[in-house]
Amino acid sequence: MTPKRPLIVAALLLVSLALAAVSSAERDEQTDAGGGVFEKRTHPPTAGQLAERAYREALRLEGRGQQEAARQRLGEILDLAPDHRGARLALATLLAQRGQLGEAKRLLAVGLEAEPGHAPFAKLQARILVAMDAVGQAVALLERVAPPLPADPDHHAFLAALYQRQGRHDRAVQLYGQVLQLVPRSASWWMGLAISLEAVGRPEQALAAYRGTQRVGGLDPTSQRFVEERIEGLAGTHSVRRPTGSGRRPGAG
Repeated sequence: MTPKRPLIVAALLLVSLALAAVSSAERDEQTDAGGGVFEKRTHPPTAGQLAERAYREALRLEGRGQQEAARQRLGEILDLAPDHRGARLALATLLAQRGQLGEAKRLLAVGLEAEPGHAPFAKLQARILVAMDAVGQAVALLERVAPPLPADPDHHAFLAALYQRQGRHDRAVQLYGQVLQLVPRSASWWMGLAISLEAVGRPEQALAAYRGTQRVGGLDPTSQRFVEERIEGLAGTHSVRRPTGSGRRPGAG
């Protein structure tokens, strides 16, 4: 029976990495003070060590802009070590950036099946689901695989943004308030809080949050203009219509 290609690739990768490791770490002869010679013997690297070396090489390839070579090497690593989290996450990211959302989603689904509680897989999978207009599935995934808020405020801020997109502004207000207590210098989170406060009919608090966004600074020009318009509208000119429903804020995603 002819072996399947992934097994052949994994075997070739294992052999090539082992040969490279042996050639770089062959016996090291050293001379002692009395002129004698002793040998320092090395142990052959494990499959995990070989996969880690290949992973570092893949990251170097990516850093040099060799995306296709990096993609191929990451795929080979997963053939050799399917439990390598970094390689799976990096490959899924590369695939998503290339627009191969279905393949990236499948790759992360395999990882989540093996490790249902691994939050980095869940967060990237949720972003892919949002890109595929499956916001409800993304919310359910982020809720199910939620690290403690202090460990990953970004995970919870992302969930707050999706609550806002669904029109669940009360929940968004609560969650944005919690993450801002931990990371008060995030302008985009202040803007998210302000939008949802305005949507639930709390204009004074919304105005304060918009002004908080300005104090922190760092928004892109489009979002900055939006904030300035909302401050003007809430300050009493009434020249800008209040956001309603699940209207999406600039840069939301």
